[in-house]
Amino acid sequence: MGDNHDQAESREPIGEDETLKATLKELAETREEIRRAREEAVQAWLDSMPLVNKLEKLQSNLSRTTNKLELVNIAVASLESLLESTDRSIKYKQEEEAKSKVSIEEMRKEVDRARMEPKKRLQGSTTRYVGGLRKRPRRRIGESRHLRSEEGGGGEQSEGFGTI
Repeated sequence: MGDNHDQAESREPIGEDETLKATLKELAETREEIRRAREEAVQAWLDSMPLVNKLEKLQSNLSRTTNKLELVNIAVASLESLLESTDRSIKYKQEEEAKSKVSIEEMRKEVDRARMEPKKRLQGSTTRYVGGLRKRPRRRIGESRHLRSEEGGGGEQSEGFGTI
């Protein structure tokens, strides 16, 4: 028995030594895998940095563009309102202009009628109406209508109104 016991004791250190070596080898391999995984992770992170920076820049540009778009939309709404107001103002002024033209035309017709009435009533008369007032024709001192027509000079004469 003693002999078997000695062999068992001698085997244990040898078995423990192999197990320890195998465990250390496995641990070294695991450490190497961890080191490689860490390096790969760092490299992936470094590789992603330009993409992250680009993404941040794009987000910043998007934010600025969105703000500009909101300002443009506000300006467009303001301009549309101003345009509508201007259109209403133009239409109102065009209506007023049309009314004024009609009123002016009516006044012209009334003035023309007023001018024609005295002419019709006073044809052959030496009295004329100017601005609604009755006026006698002007004559130069010492001139009379019949003398001028006999002499053929001294100016033109219109019907019943004297010298022009």
